Amino acid sequence: MTSTTDRPCTTSNSQKRKFEGEGGDHTLAKKLDIGDKKGITTGTKRRPEDDSGLHQSSRKRFDTGVGKIIDLTGEQSTSDTSATEKKEANAPLKDSGAAKAPGAEKRPKCCVSCADDFEPAYISQMPCKHDYCHFCVQRVVINSLVDEALYPPRCCKQPFDMDSMRQALTPELISGFYEKKTEFETTNRTYCSNPTCSAFLYPVNIAGDKASCPMCFTTTCTICKGPDHNGDCPQDTATQQVLALANTEGWKRCKNCKRMIELKHGCNHITCACRSEWCYICGVAWKNCRCEIWEENRLLDRANEIAARNPQPNGPARQHQVAAIARAVIENHECDHDDWERVDGEWECDECGDELPFFIWRCTQCDIDACTRCRYNVL
Repeated sequence: MTSTTDRPCTTSNSQKRKFEGEGGDHTLAKKLDIGDKKGITTGTKRRPEDDSGLHQSSRKRFDTGVGKIIDLTGEQSTSDTSATEKKEANAPLKDSGAAKAPGAEKRPKCCVSCADDFEPAYISQMPCKHDYCHFCVQRVVINSLVDEALYPPRCCKQPFDMDSMRQALTPELISGFYEKKTEFETTNRTYCSNPTCSAFLYPVNIAGDKASCPMCFTTTCTICKGPDHNGDCPQDTATQQVLALANTEGWKRCKNCKRMIELKHGCNHITCACRSEWCYICGVAWKNCRCEIWEENRLLDRANEIAARNPQPNGPARQHQVAAIARAVIENHECDHDDWERVDGEWECDECGDELPFFIWRCTQCDIDACTRCRYNVL
């Protein structure tokens, strides 16, 4: 499990650090056969993804269009990016047009993601007013192209203005973003059934219930998503095996994108990576059923997790503490995560599971713990 090194912004000339978990881009890029060894550099390793289940099988399906347009260097293996590499990634951005005080342009600005200081020419201000260096802008955009949960690239729930970042991003990255935008905003997607291809098939490639891949010329059934066949669509044995496992484990499947979802803690209101909202109990669109919002065991598990941060001896005091936390969780579960506090020490991010050796961000309303990346780019 990757240990990230979040720290507050400083004005020192510390060694440049890369975006948390960025090394995973190199691994994903290699799987996608990405790279002419130019463009964005990659580095440190990241904990591997579990490739089991339908959820993961859908994540690995990326068309080769982005593979051709995003080039990542695969030779770097050190844990830190050199100052030269980071400087090359940081090209000047367009001027926002806002009035600046005399001398303001010369003062360094701090990147909220990597916490390093840069001249204003190498900084982009997001709609939420947070500043990013060009390297971290590129990293967030690349992550959003290979992980749909991070799409669209955003900070504080506000999507990046891609048109205003054309000087921070390569034309290939911008083109890749708009290709992925079409894919991610397609509800009932079809991917090439050829396992060595798995390219996303655009609507122009689909006629009726058959889709033709322009890359490998394989024909795919748009109903079962398997190879083209005559007559009725046969039962997909592999899919049925996964569904049987999901039934045993209590997992639920998104009706919109067919992902498999496991609810570990929290209420029964599910917001899938495809942005559809539904009830974890019955699968119906959210607020269209009469199911309970909370499942008692999950509620108590979450209350005990929060209580364990400040352990007390077992007894009446502990029981009262857990009961009070459970009530607070119920009251505050519909949280916008607008107010955060920094908590020093070693903690684990509730969203991505990364272990943070120095500090964590904790939402003062719902008590969720988040690393810097999840706070700004996910939640």
